[in-house]
Amino acid sequence: MQTSLLAIAKKAQELKGYRFLNLYRLIDEKFLLDCWCGIRKKAAYGVDRVSAHEYGENLIANIRNLVERLKMKSYRARLGFLARAHKQRV
Repeated sequence: MQTSLLAIAKKAQELKGYRFLNLYRLIDEKFLLDCWCGIRKKAAYGVDRVSAHEYGENLIANIRNLVERLKMKSYRARLGFLARAHKQRV
């Protein structure tokens, strides 16, 4: 892990109310590729209904696209379909 990320993690633990600004600059292709290595590939699908296997088939292009959307601040996390389905049943 990058030294800057370790420092951020330490600060987050020590100062619970601290508000971090502009963490996008720390997220790049190398960082996301490193994160990919730690993902359980046999876990359940994500909220986007894409399996790790499907995402990994075109991994480099997917990560480049994600980094680009993050830098343009156009990335929006999707709401969980399971959470919505559960609320509708109640």
